[in-house]
Amino acid sequence: MLSVKTAFYLMVAFSVVAVTGSVIHPRNLSFFSGIDSTPLFRWLSQSDHLEITWWIYAMILILALLGINTLVCTVDALLKRVRLKNLMLKLSPQLIHIGVMMIMIGHLLTASIGLKMDVFLEKDRPQSLTGDRVIGLDDVQVVTNADGYVVDWTSRVWVKDGSHLYRLMLKPSRP
Repeated sequence: MLSVKTAFYLMVAFSVVAVTGSVIHPRNLSFFSGIDSTPLFRWLSQSDHLEITWWIYAMILILALLGINTLVCTVDALLKRVRLKNLMLKLSPQLIHIGVMMIMIGHLLTASIGLKMDVFLEKDRPQSLTGDRVIGLDDVQVVTNADGYVVDWTSRVWVKDGSHLYRLMLKPSRP
């Protein structure tokens, strides 16, 4: 039952639901306006229009089924290949599947317990986050090329969470 064929049908179903959602969404822009500023599950729990949001629930269900299918197929393949020669070469597809599963779990965590906020930072002007968290900007360094175009930048920020102080360096495309 759980196989590549099952994954294919789940992806087709996901695509159909996504296309349907792409038709529903633009027709209800004012309703969906808060979806980008709130973690998904919190936004869904606050919206009471199932006739407009059903496709999001369907996509979540299909993704969960796809994740279960991927997990079962990966474990099955790992158990079959454990004793074979060239183990790493034969396990590489499963390692990719495990990576995809980790990304899906990360999105699930963000959608359920994540925090989305726009915070505008200025040097020496800390901003409050949630609870007793505070964020501040220490410095921004900009690197330009000979023509004066920005080629890189670095921001040094700090986050105070209760009694703990964390210093971070933020760079574009380098999390």
